[in-house]
Amino acid sequence: MVIAAAVPMGFAGSAQAEESFTWEWKKDQHAGDCTMFAGAKWTLNDKGKAEFEAVVTSGGNFDAWLMWVQLRDDRGNVLGWMRNADRFVPDPGDRRKFVMGLDDNSQRYVWTAHGEFDSVLWPKLSQLHLDNRC
Repeated sequence: MVIAAAVPMGFAGSAQAEESFTWEWKKDQHAGDCTMFAGAKWTLNDKGKAEFEAVVTSGGNFDAWLMWVQLRDDRGNVLGWMRNADRFVPDPGDRRKFVMGLDDNSQRYVWTAHGEFDSVLWPKLSQLHLDNRC
């Protein structure tokens, strides 16, 4: 499932004028049995660092939410990918993958993650696209 780019909060013009900006999803997102609730957000800065925060759950036990983040320009052209910068990377063969385990379907989980990207992309960065699987 691909989630369309969200409009960044407080974003106007090019990313050059900002030190950081935040994309926040205004609606719940679904992939399989998994749900990422409205308010999920990525905050990126001009140094090539990013932080993610969301609340997620699943209708089934022992699921996992998988996410890949694509960086795009204002025309939707792919600039690159966010890389997982957390200490534990679930799939060292694919540093673009972010994973959150959802063991208990009666729980909501706070998901935080850290990403990185090539800071030379900053002046052209305009959109994020998430590819999610459950």
